[in-house]
Amino acid sequence: MKKLIIFLALILLPVCGWCADISTLSDNFDDNTIDTDKWNLTEQNYATATETGQQLEIATDLDNIDGALDYASLSTDSFYTLSDSGIAVELIQYGGEDSPSIKIQNAYPYNYVVYIQVQNNRVYTNIKDNGTDYYGSSFVYNSNVHKWFRIAEYEGSIYLDYSSDGLSWVTFYSHTCGVPASGWKVYLQSFGLNGVASTSIFDNLLGMSYPPPVPPTTSSISDNFNDNEINTVLWISGYEEYGTVTEQNSQLEFTADGLGLGGAQVFSDFLYTFDSVIAELVSPPIVGGIAHFGFSTSLGFGADIAIYYDAELEKLRCQFTCYDSDDNQYTEIIDYDSNYKYFKITENTGVLYYYTSPNGITWTQRWSYDHSIDFENLLVGIYIGLYSDSIEDTATWDNFNILPKVPYVFNNAILNNVTIE
Repeated sequence: MKKLIIFLALILLPVCGWCADISTLSDNFDDNTIDTDKWNLTEQNYATATETGQQLEIATDLDNIDGALDYASLSTDSFYTLSDSGIAVELIQYGGEDSPSIKIQNAYPYNYVVYIQVQNNRVYTNIKDNGTDYYGSSFVYNSNVHKWFRIAEYEGSIYLDYSSDGLSWVTFYSHTCGVPASGWKVYLQSFGLNGVASTSIFDNLLGMSYPPPVPPTTSSISDNFNDNEINTVLWISGYEEYGTVTEQNSQLEFTADGLGLGGAQVFSDFLYTFDSVIAELVSPPIVGGIAHFGFSTSLGFGADIAIYYDAELEKLRCQFTCYDSDDNQYTEIIDYDSNYKYFKITENTGVLYYYTSPNGITWTQRWSYDHSIDFENLLVGIYIGLYSDSIEDTATWDNFNILPKVPYVFNNAILNNVTIE
């Protein structure tokens, strides 16, 4: 019996609170040798993880000839507590053809896992709470904005954050759950995709205490594009392929060059909960481009809610698309005219409403969709742009406005009825 008690104690030791807090963990990878007192490198398949150039490099698809999954994963030797604390890492380089991630996993039970992952130029997240998966916002990865990622716990909730500098943080997803306080391991890993060699680079793993979230109060944010320079506080010029976006003539102008499948698009630099989003389509495309305005939100691996104008078909389309189910709903309005100058999307008690207006004052509802999603706890990223399939065209937008409920931003900015030119 005594031996059995000792055996059970040894098994339970990592999850009984006798481990350091995750805020004490750090590694700057400066000695060009993986610290075996901190890390286990037990999972490698056609991939390597090495400390090179004072950074951690994970290279995938090294002479993979049998089509097996390429991956390499480092996990901490020790277990850590996670209580009002977090772990952050800098993603120096995303290889583009692999899938780097930071993950924490509980040793017992195993059905508590949290990760942030970059894949196919998008950021994905998952919180496995007692075996149930909760997916956070999926959004376009921008190497200038999403340089740091952090996983943290505070008073029973998990927070997932990103940062451009490791100082000012944006929380893009949170989930309240009863995760164990102790028994956590940290993983840095990458998986190969598409059978192409790729290398991602991490640096500056840093544990920290986690303060309570204090988001700024915002009742309205708008941009009338009057200063002829895209405001990098609000917008990321996140997509320019066979197209360009510029702020000129006091408007936001998009051009598709007709040389390929693509166009241009801007994304909001912040993620919000929202009451309504509004924009004016000053000059729609006329040849064959598709002007679009809407937002992406978290539902599984993402949902898009948008209004499109298709110049080739001369149709206005209000759309709801869910990417992890068969739910792909849309409606079309055949006769487009100047009365569809302003677009607005609102949400109220489980229903999305799509409007047009000739002047931004008097609105006509064009469609509604009962989505049964809890928008109270979801974050949205706004996008505006022009898309074209090898057709040269232009579109001009103006007078953007969002009425958010709470922007989840961790910095000292307080924005109240702000108009940014």
